[in-house]
This record gives sequence, structure tokens and C-alpha cells, in this order.
Amino acid sequence: MFADTIFKHLTSPNMGSSGLSASISVFDTHVTFERCIFEKNEAEDFLNLIHSKYEVIDSRFSYVKSDAIDSDYSKGTIINSIFTDVGNDAMDFSGSISELSGIRVDRVGDKALSSGERSHISSAHLSIMNAEIGITSKDLSEVNDLPAIFRTS
Repeated sequence: MFADTIFKHLTSPNMGSSGLSASISVFDTHVTFERCIFEKNEAEDFLNLIHSKYEVIDSRFSYVKSDAIDSDYSKGTIINSIFTDVGNDAMDFSGSISELSGIRVDRVGDKALSSGERSHISSAHLSIMNAEIGITSKDLSEVNDLPAIFRTS
């Protein structure tokens, strides 16, 4: 568990053919990030969750180079978290199951929420402002969204 932790100015390991292109990669484990700050990374993704179970609670992602959270074949929750100044997608899900609640997204270069490869995403109280695309779903994925706010400045 990571609590009250600041992740700032991180790069990726770029170790030969490791395939690890994220600032933080989590593989086949259970992890919790609570009250964490993810800021100013220099890698493809900030947090890449692969075949894992996760919780991201009361956390903030800002000044992210590409994707903030990339969930690949994982299951988890993202609660009361903020995504601002994200270069690509705020949350990108592939083959994942995730529950979102109390999420605020502002100034995203591509998608606030991207769902693919049969992902199942449910969300409540999602606020999206200044995103190129709000929510996308492809590859037989499902996104169930309850009260959502979409705005541009």
C-alpha cells in the first residue's frame, strides 16, 4: 500500500526489452494508492496496472506526459481522484473491470476515459472538462455511466 506518497519527475526503466514503458508498472499483484500525488512524469504512461487488482483513492494525477492510468487486464476501483493536464488519456482500460466514483478530469489531450478489449467500466459522479473526447468504448466493451457532467471552457 502506498499512502500519502508523492511520485514526481519519474521516467520509465527502459531496460532493454523489458517492455516497461510506464513510470510505475504493477504486474500480477494487489496494490492500493491512497492520497497519492502523481506529477510531471517523463514516460509513456504514469501508472500501468497489468493483470492486477488495485484501488486508487483520493489521489491526483497532474502534468502527465501521456496516459495517467493504463489498466491492462486488471480489476479495481478509482475513487475521489483528480486528473489534470494529461497529455493523452486520463484513464485507459483494456480487458479490465473497473468502478469509478467521484472522478474529476480537466484538460486532457485525448480521452478522459477509454475502454477497449471487452472492458466493463461503471462510473458515478464523473466530471469531464476540456477533453478532446469524453468517453470512448470499443471492442465489445461496456461503459455504464451514472450522473456525469461534460463541459468545455
